[in-house]
Amino acid sequence: MKFNGLPVKIKHFFSTVVKKFRGIFNLPHAGKYFILSIILTIIFIIITFPFDKIISKQLHQYEGKGLRTISVQDIKFTIFGESSIGRTFIVLNNNDEVHLQNGVIALNKNPYRLLYKKNILSDFELNGLKYSSASFNSNINLNGNADVILNPASPLPLSGIIKILVSSGAVNFNELTFQGPLGPMTLKVETINIGAINCHLEFINDAVNIKRFDLTGDDLSGSVTGSIRIAPFLPSSAINLTINIDPDSAVLNNYRDLVIPLVKNNSLTLFLSGTLRKPDVRLSPGE
Repeated sequence: MKFNGLPVKIKHFFSTVVKKFRGIFNLPHAGKYFILSIILTIIFIIITFPFDKIISKQLHQYEGKGLRTISVQDIKFTIFGESSIGRTFIVLNNNDEVHLQNGVIALNKNPYRLLYKKNILSDFELNGLKYSSASFNSNINLNGNADVILNPASPLPLSGIIKILVSSGAVNFNELTFQGPLGPMTLKVETINIGAINCHLEFINDAVNIKRFDLTGDDLSGSVTGSIRIAPFLPSSAINLTINIDPDSAVLNNYRDLVIPLVKNNSLTLFLSGTLRKPDVRLSPGE
């Protein structure tokens, strides 16, 4: 039969291949060239790996969870140098909108840490970051660094630290209402030009702890401390913040007579509780 000699031919083939490989490895520096070829192959795989598609897929996994929808125009990931992200549009579950003109990100280049441990170690710069909601809208430029563990169920990190420095921007409030000694008080605040913000955020156990938030500028100066307990439905997240405002801030000029009696220790202190959807602003924690 035709297949009677097949086992012998297969054995002869592999024997020939083994002899040729032995002959190759007997050549000068063959072992070094073999190791070098493996290293170059690994480098080629890393360089050509479709990180941008994986990152885009990861972002879209948050749709229907913490976000209603997300659209990213362009993601360029490179092993050598900085990566970038193009025009981005996000709609949150409460219909608030986030726009980003462009961003530059220097990501950790360790594929194991990035893809398997979900650890983002990065410096970043975001330009034209706009946030629009029913109560206020903002437009800022910022830079910072992050060391966080991603949460597959939420766009917010599972744990870690993010440090942010806002270099310029503006915030517009429709109005600010809080409970005063004689009842509700409403302040109509015009555009607030931001000089600088230095912010340190810590993510742990489904909470965002504000370790530092210092705002400086002619229009508004102050600080914020406290935490936000993140809920599965982001607008229902619980707020526990203390806001200290410099009473000499220009945004309070039209309300100087009302503000002066409320100033204690050279600060107008507001306590923000409730939820992101329905914040409650008061002059003391117990009011």
